[in-house]
Amino acid sequence: TTAPPTTAPPTTAPPTTAPPTTEAPTTPCEPVCEWAEWIDTHCPPTVCPYDMQYSLGLSCYEPEGPANKTAAEIICQANGGVLVTLSSPDELGYMREVFGDDTYYTGATWSPADNKWVWDDGSTDGEDLLQLLGAPPGSVTKPCLIMNQGTLEASSCDIARRFICETPGEPGEESEDDEDARDEGYDLCDHPMGIECRNVDTLEVLYDGHAEDGVYCNVTHGFYCDGCGNYEVRYQCCYAMPTCTTPAPPTTAAPTTPVPTTAPPTTSCPDFCITATLTYDAQFALFQQLGFTSTIPVGTTWTVNDCEVHTCTECGIFDVDLPECPPLLGGPCANGKVPIYFSDGCCVHYACGCECVAWGDPHYLTYDGTYIPFQGLGEFYLVKSIGSDYLKIIADNVDCTELPNAVFFYEDNPYGPNDLVTCTAGIRVEYGGNTFEVDRDLQ
Repeated sequence: TTAPPTTAPPTTAPPTTAPPTTEAPTTPCEPVCEWAEWIDTHCPPTVCPYDMQYSLGLSCYEPEGPANKTAAEIICQANGGVLVTLSSPDELGYMREVFGDDTYYTGATWSPADNKWVWDDGSTDGEDLLQLLGAPPGSVTKPCLIMNQGTLEASSCDIARRFICETPGEPGEESEDDEDARDEGYDLCDHPMGIECRNVDTLEVLYDGHAEDGVYCNVTHGFYCDGCGNYEVRYQCCYAMPTCTTPAPPTTAAPTTPVPTTAPPTTSCPDFCITATLTYDAQFALFQQLGFTSTIPVGTTWTVNDCEVHTCTECGIFDVDLPECPPLLGGPCANGKVPIYFSDGCCVHYACGCECVAWGDPHYLTYDGTYIPFQGLGEFYLVKSIGSDYLKIIADNVDCTELPNAVFFYEDNPYGPNDLVTCTAGIRVEYGGNTFEVDRDLQ
């Protein structure tokens, strides 16, 4: 007999699921930039018309007259102004100082309904000041306020007096820059990366690079305009992050193990350098090579002033390689001359003045200051270029008795009758194929 075949039931392996993975977040190593506070170190001066000699704040003052009050108002209005209004203690003090030796109409009129002085132009500035100063009350017969040698008095408006026209002046030159801000005590970075310029009155903001209609706003030179009013500026400062922290990716176990584990964060160095920390010369040289850039990669090298070699190294650190400069001379030169010091933009060098002298019968003083008496007869080199014959200075020594003034050399001298005494009678200069000669006939 044969046993019937048996068939095992099929088996299926349970599906497996790989644990999920999560990409690690990163923190980029970029400079931290922030805007400083608004800075206003300079207010533009008041510019008055050429015939307006006095100014204070944004007003110009011109004494006129004499005329009565009505005529004075007409004249001031024709000139674009009003009779002077005393709007502040400073202005009153200025009027007394400049115009206190005469009597002038002011722009105030007595108001019986309000029982006080009011300004003719409708302004309220200075009304309290008049009361505090004890300006005497006016009346129907004395409704005008005058300044009589610095004292406020009520007066008739029909008397012809001097008067002062007050006109609005124009703002003059306005400028703001980071150096002035530091001088004024503002805490500001050495190398700002951006600038904004804002009109104090209109709050209109101009941005870095603005150059239109004589108004300039740029981070290099700050702000400048002529006649545009008062502006304030603020600068953008950027600071390097020394290190960046990148957390390791979290690992997730199989579904049966629900507790994830996280590796401790790792610390790395930035692979770039921030140019804002450089000196102005270094930034300018880098700009000429790469254009404007706030960061440069590690390995970037450039030369500053044909001298310093700057390199961006690991972790955003700049390395500056300075040349080895020669030592300086601690005293006079070997020939006794005072050394002359000069700079090639990189190192300080010195040079000694050179002088070679020949005189008398004859005496020589060489370039190194050595004295040599020499009685040789014939032609001798005084100077000859080393390594070439481009420059030669040749002396012609002759017997002194051959010269017209030979008696001078032999009277009261230590030489014997048979001693040969030579004199330098001629000089010949040879240079570049040309010859220049002074011979004995020209001595």
